[in-house]
Order: sequence, then C-alpha cells, then structure tokens
Amino acid sequence: MLFILELIFLAAGLWALVSAKLPEGLFRLLFGKGNYKLPPNHARLYGLLLASPLPISLTVTFFLAIIFGERSTGIALVFENIYFYSILISSLIIARKIRQPVEQQEETIDEAGDLPETISYRKRLLVIAGLAVVSFFTLISIGTFFITLFSIINYGSSMTGKFSEDFLPFILLFGASGIGIFGIYKLIRLLRN
Repeated sequence: MLFILELIFLAAGLWALVSAKLPEGLFRLLFGKGNYKLPPNHARLYGLLLASPLPISLTVTFFLAIIFGERSTGIALVFENIYFYSILISSLIIARKIRQPVEQQEETIDEAGDLPETISYRKRLLVIAGLAVVSFFTLISIGTFFITLFSIINYGSSMTGKFSEDFLPFILLFGASGIGIFGIYKLIRLLRN
C-alpha cells in the first residue's frame, strides 16, 4: 500500500517537475476540490518534495544494507514510513495553503431540462478502478490482521524483543487499513458528485 502511494506521489512530483505546473486532477483527487496553482519555480520545488519519498527510501535502504547487512531491514522500514508520512503531512499542509476555493458556478438548466454536468464517464471508470484497488488492499490488510490475531490466540506467539519484528507490523497494518478506509471514503464521495 505504501509503495502505491509512493508511486502516485512520484508521478505527481515528476509531472510538476517537468511541466512546471501541478496536476490539478490528481490534486483534486488527493487533496480535495479547489484550484491548485503555483508559480513555475514553486511548482517545481513542490514537485521535488512530492517525488522524493520513493528515490530517497530506495537510496537509504541500499546504503543501510551495505552498512548493516540483514539487520538493516527494520531500520529501513522505519525510515521509509517516517519519511513518507512526514512528506504526506507536509504536502497536505502545503496543498491546503495553496488551494483556492472553486468559484460557485450558477447552475443553469437549459430549455431541454439538462442537469448541471457531473463527473465524466472516463473519470468515473477511473475512480471505480481506484476504489477496487484500494478496497482490495484494505481488505488484505484487515484480513492479515485478523488471521494473525487468530493464529496468536490459537497457537501463541513468541516475542523477540525487537520493535521492528514484534510491534511494527501491527502498526503498519493499522496504518494501511486506516489509510485504505479513508481512501475508500474519499473515492465514494467523489463518485457521488
């Protein structure tokens, strides 16, 4: 789940780096309705911030593997999560600061009685596909948690004394489930518009 979010951020960041403007459709999907506009230099800097989690995580993981060997897995996982969520929070704050509200358009009905335009068919299909993917990963996270809990109750568990092996997987499962449920909620709200 985190890898998919990192790929989405990488795509949005590369778009902003190359075109010097923010991908407004993706920003509306990620951060809510509004107009997201920045000057070209600021858009490129924001794109660099958005694109950074995946390359930096891979680079740090590589160097930690060289330095610590097998013991680096937990450290790299903790670093990747802390770095990505700090970028996520900072990008949410920046997106909220630059967002300009959508101007209220007058809803006019033609003589033929047409209703105001809603989300297009292509975008609706894209949202439905995203909803299916997010639902799938959320169900896997929740199912993994309950299967693990069932096996602990029936067969017991042994504590290794390492945070990265004992508690971090459960924290990540809760985080992935929470983000997945939030994503499902946002996509369903988008479909209803």
